[in-house]
Amino acid sequence: MASPAEIVRACFVQLGLVIMPVSNEQLPVAQLPEDGTTQCYVGNQPDDVDQMVCVYGPAGRVFGREMRGGKTLLHSGIKVIVRALDYPTGWALANLIATTGMDSFPGNSTVTVTDDPTVYNVQSIYRTSDVIELGEEVGKKRQLFSINARIALNN
Repeated sequence: MASPAEIVRACFVQLGLVIMPVSNEQLPVAQLPEDGTTQCYVGNQPDDVDQMVCVYGPAGRVFGREMRGGKTLLHSGIKVIVRALDYPTGWALANLIATTGMDSFPGNSTVTVTDDPTVYNVQSIYRTSDVIELGEEVGKKRQLFSINARIALNN
């Protein structure tokens, strides 16, 4: 079973916002936020990649249980970190992820995750914050941004 962070990355890839990690030689020389060539990682931020998106799975929210069947109602927490060499590129990419990847995400979409035969039904990905400017990465001169969200799955 895939983690919520892996499912969110698969959703972003399916929407054409990001790509799965590849070697640096396979990337275009210039990466624009809207061209869909930014690599997306789960749970780690490689130091040798200047422009990237990383999805983490922090605490979510439990809404209780269903009366019939006793299924726990959970919206898993998501934190998306965006890193770029300059502020305008980082802001544009973070805003694209927030608006297209979350606010405009088509509800009740099905998505598959690499190396996982399960098909996941994503009811929604919704933000719990605006784009948060984290500032400059210490010692690297790269800009960092964060977006907090939750994902509702029906599996």
